[in-house]
Amino acid sequence: MKKILIVDDDVDVREVITETLSSNGYSVEVAETGEEGWEKFEKFHPDLAILDLVMETFDAGFILAYKIKKNRPEVPVILATSVNQESEIQFDLNEAKERQWIKADMFIDKPINPGILLERVNNILNLAQDKSHH
Repeated sequence: MKKILIVDDDVDVREVITETLSSNGYSVEVAETGEEGWEKFEKFHPDLAILDLVMETFDAGFILAYKIKKNRPEVPVILATSVNQESEIQFDLNEAKERQWIKADMFIDKPINPGILLERVNNILNLAQDKSHH
């Protein structure tokens, strides 16, 4: 069973993601902050991490993604973000330089659409699986 870590400070978001993934055969662990997320990551050894971008601090999601990638580069990271709607945060996620710095394999928009989420999680984990077989 594939393990997924969800780190988000919004309880409703955590519930939607947890419900969607656990009802589709994934084992799910949740955390509320970047710091708690890192502790859980080290204990739980997930196959995938889904992180909120802005949590207790503006860059909590970035920092956690960076730490995960630095320590376990093979673990895919999905960043959930409503950044596009928040005018105070203006940057282009598609710009190569920023994407390199933001250590994420994929972005998903909030509010989370369970169908899209599930499709992306399935895809990314199948890709990760393919990579590990080569």
